[in-house]
Amino acid sequence: MDDEYIVENIIKRRFKNGKVQYYLKWFGYPPSENTWEPEEHLNCPDLLNDFIKSKASKILSAKMSNEGIQYLMLWNDNWAQATIASDEAKQHWPELTMSFLENHLEFRTGAPQNNQLFAETSTSEQPLKIHYVTDISGLKYWVEFPNNQFKFVDSDEVKQICPQLAVDYLEAHLQLDD
Repeated sequence: MDDEYIVENIIKRRFKNGKVQYYLKWFGYPPSENTWEPEEHLNCPDLLNDFIKSKASKILSAKMSNEGIQYLMLWNDNWAQATIASDEAKQHWPELTMSFLENHLEFRTGAPQNNQLFAETSTSEQPLKIHYVTDISGLKYWVEFPNNQFKFVDSDEVKQICPQLAVDYLEAHLQLDD
């Protein structure tokens, strides 16, 4: 029976001979026993997912393709840039995705003609829809909550309460250069 080694930590990655390799710290072994292993040998999806998520530093650009929006990511571990599909970017890096999209929006000015403008709405309720984004007094989302309640919500708060909803809205309104 083969011994099964348990990955304690993924330390870094490299590209060698056309394949991604990860430098692994093995559970119960000293650092001198760390090894480079090809990606296909890894059986630690949570550690790998956390490692990959930690390495994205910035979205450089976006383009529309037959598969939808594609983002050009810059990695903070000096890796070459990589093109990431929208669904993956939303899943792994919602805050980076929102920040990029917010910087590429054309904003409406002024407030909606609605007497519920600053109605007290509990943000503990799940938002239903984002109607638009404006930059009056900082970046604000005009958000619809249950029971026909509307409220301006700060960008930072939107990132906490409904990042997927925000990214979907922002992608739908993205102006891409051809």
